[in-house]
Amino acid sequence: MAKDGPWAKTELELKLVGAPRDVAAVRASRVIANYAESQPAAPRRLVSTYYDTGDGALRKAGIALRLREGAGERLQTIKRSKGDSAISRREEEQRLQPGDAFPRPTGMRKAAKIIAEAKGLAPVSRILSDRTTVNLEVGKTRIEAAIDLGRVEAWRKGAPWRSAPLAEAELELIEGDPAALFEVAAKLIEESGGRLRPGALTKAEQAQRLCRRSAEIVAESPVRLDADADAGEALAATLRSIGARVIDVAPAIVDMRLPEGVHQMRIALRRLRSVERIYRPALASKSLRALARRARDFADALGPARDWDVFLEDTLTPLARAARDEPGGEEGFAALAAHAGALRAEAWERAASVIGSADFGRFSLDLLEAGHLEGWRRKAKKDLKSSARDFAAHALDGLLEDAREAARAIDSDDPAARHPLRIALKKLRYAAQTFRSLYKGDARKTYMAALSRLQEDLGAVNDAVTAQRLANEAAMGQGKLAAHAAGFICGFHAAAAEVKAAAVGEDWRAFAAAEPFWREAEDHPDAEDSGHSLS
Repeated sequence: MAKDGPWAKTELELKLVGAPRDVAAVRASRVIANYAESQPAAPRRLVSTYYDTGDGALRKAGIALRLREGAGERLQTIKRSKGDSAISRREEEQRLQPGDAFPRPTGMRKAAKIIAEAKGLAPVSRILSDRTTVNLEVGKTRIEAAIDLGRVEAWRKGAPWRSAPLAEAELELIEGDPAALFEVAAKLIEESGGRLRPGALTKAEQAQRLCRRSAEIVAESPVRLDADADAGEALAATLRSIGARVIDVAPAIVDMRLPEGVHQMRIALRRLRSVERIYRPALASKSLRALARRARDFADALGPARDWDVFLEDTLTPLARAARDEPGGEEGFAALAAHAGALRAEAWERAASVIGSADFGRFSLDLLEAGHLEGWRRKAKKDLKSSARDFAAHALDGLLEDAREAARAIDSDDPAARHPLRIALKKLRYAAQTFRSLYKGDARKTYMAALSRLQEDLGAVNDAVTAQRLANEAAMGQGKLAAHAAGFICGFHAAAAEVKAAAVGEDWRAFAAAEPFWREAEDHPDAEDSGHSLS
């Protein structure tokens, strides 16, 4: 395979983000002072313009084309995503001389053809920043710290369209041990008290987010596992994916208070716990197990906020409309909603505090480190060298057997007796989603659809129990009308759960009869997504 040109290199960079004043404080940080080779350089103004086609051809190919201007110089930079990494990219820089055309031909082979064929390259975003740089020495490792304060602009039709503040500190490895990057970042997070946190978006990606019409969480891209990957490579790719997702979703909780942020964060944390359980027998290191325990604690702290969000939006609101013609129904539900809203606010304050803490920032950083530096490979068992498909099939077989064992109580009238089956199926689904790209799409879809129907049945029973508990808690001390409204909710969900519970046996038998997709003949897997999101 042809190699990239002489200007290309692999960039390894950690990013910390926060409020402008907290990022600005990094310049006078004790951590920076302890490692600095010299005093920080004087700030310099940089203007960086990103180019693409109208249909985003470069962005879709994972390429960023940038022209940076400052102090009378022009610098062309091309960056290309490196797999699923949030901190490592392939980069080429070329200094342009007066009169040089832009873009200048690139030596990055994969990018060169795409850029050459791109029609109508034009500015799509611009970054204006005041940058302070300082070189750090951590033992024999050299790091450049760059503190950027300014603004991000999304462009439309050749002119600025929307803008947002830019505040981030970048730590780029110049030479030496990559672990030193994480060491410095961890100390900066701790020193800031959690006001600085890891960031995963490039400046170009931040500008792209500005083009969305509303504050929303971007759908997660499925992990793409190579058909020839071994089990260790699959684990690393999955950890990188989870780490990037955790970092991406955190602002939705801390800054925007989006209910979907809590939901998506809990999914990411469950994915981590699931993959750690799958790989635990193959690992001698307990570092991932410790990460999974921390993930469990964070997920538990988010649970009440998620429960109250669902109760208020999906349970109380529609039933309040149904009961408004009953005597006292409107007043009872209003009292219930007021108290539930207060309880939700308390739960959300706790959730935002936890995700905005230094502990969570450090957890996010440790998760990134696990995915990129792969310290868990030390003294790992030989299972980690087996093919990812073989490893996945063995793990999924074991989880399916656990579900079959739990299903012995499938015909019980006691909801508690079916709870182990619900948990076993959830573990199976998370594992199946982890390895889904290794298998053919059609086989996955049929199997996952049967699993989803069964989970929906069992989940409805569990949701009913939760709704009843929250209704009673919201009614406490709110008077008779609120108690009556809570009783209405409990009765409705009890009836709904009974209907779903009646379908559990039939749906289990349909699922048990389905052929597990991982036992299909060894074909080249396609890249089609299953279309089923985690829940």
